[in-house]
Amino acid sequence: MILLCLFGMVLAMIRAKRHSKASLIVSIGLGLYLLETFVISTAYYYMPRIVNAFHMRDQTSYLTVTLFDSFAFAAVIVLLVWAIFAGRNARAALNN
Repeated sequence: MILLCLFGMVLAMIRAKRHSKASLIVSIGLGLYLLETFVISTAYYYMPRIVNAFHMRDQTSYLTVTLFDSFAFAAVIVLLVWAIFAGRNARAALNN
């Protein structure tokens, strides 16, 4: 998935001259996804240590990380859908 995101970012940079706004939004969305993947993986790796150090409940801490992961992924999807419709003219779409 990381390679697919990197490929998408490179493709967006290549197409930036024709569709600058959409390419920027795609790059931000995929960059956010890569950052989120790294942060969530790191959080899951260190979660047992954090739970033991602060005497927290396992279920609550994992639920919090999973909830953050879900909201971040939803933000990525919103950015990518926004990029799909960026720069389109609503009247031209209705006339076709």
